[in-house]
Amino acid sequence: MWGEHLRAGFERSGRSRAELEVSPTVQVAIGGDLEAARAGARMRLTLYLGGMGSRQYNFYGELTRRMGFGEVADAVQELFLEGRKEEAFNAVPDELLDRICLLGDEDVVGEGLARYADAGIDRLIAIPVHADPAERLHTIERLAALRG
Repeated sequence: MWGEHLRAGFERSGRSRAELEVSPTVQVAIGGDLEAARAGARMRLTLYLGGMGSRQYNFYGELTRRMGFGEVADAVQELFLEGRKEEAFNAVPDELLDRICLLGDEDVVGEGLARYADAGIDRLIAIPVHADPAERLHTIERLAALRG
């Protein structure tokens, strides 16, 4: 999503890709109560789309539009700003969560990690989204094992 913009910036500045580390923040849950983890991830995304920025500009809304979910971004923001937060939460589709989060068993998360590596990500900043501390620890341990 950022490759074109990064290349243009490197060309203008005379710098190279080697001088930048790309480190996206990603919500992660491996195993455990995945429905509860999805709800936690959905809650964060609802806040980011609905309550971050202004009506005129929301960085996360713009990013979501570039991913092809413009109608979702607009609906979530409108509902959130109207105080209809539960409806905003319910307007975030699973398809969007699956696109930006790593939620599932080790195979699903491992495939997601491989996609990030193939895209040139240098470091992943993982946010374990389980509410239960033991499940968060499990996610961190399994994530570390998957990455070696």
